[in-house]
Amino acid sequence: MAFELLNTFKFLDPVILTGRRKVFTASGTSVFSNSGSFSYETFNVENASVQPVAKDTQILQADGIREYEAYFVYTSTPLKSSEEATLELADQIQIDGVYGLDWFTVVRVKKHSITSNGSQYEAIVIKNPKV
Repeated sequence: MAFELLNTFKFLDPVILTGRRKVFTASGTSVFSNSGSFSYETFNVENASVQPVAKDTQILQADGIREYEAYFVYTSTPLKSSEEATLELADQIQIDGVYGLDWFTVVRVKKHSITSNGSQYEAIVIKNPKV
């Protein structure tokens, strides 16, 4: 009986969040490789759990230290952050945060490959302040 209880116990119910990825479409008429436009592809972030990051989390920017609304997102869906010197941009996830539903940008992703449910990803997402 005890084993049956432990196998069905869950800490948090996983949810499905909406994610989006910016996709670059090159202009066929220009001689410049970076000429074109961006569009969004939406996807589901499966088995997601959203946890707030500590209130004193700060990120150092060129103009000084700023505070951001930030969350840890645990999911079975592979996410990506931006890659420097490429056209690859960071994924975004829609989260109902402190100030309502908004888009949060993936800053860092870690993969945990040995879990009972297969690969699991831990991502830190932040919402840039609207200035």
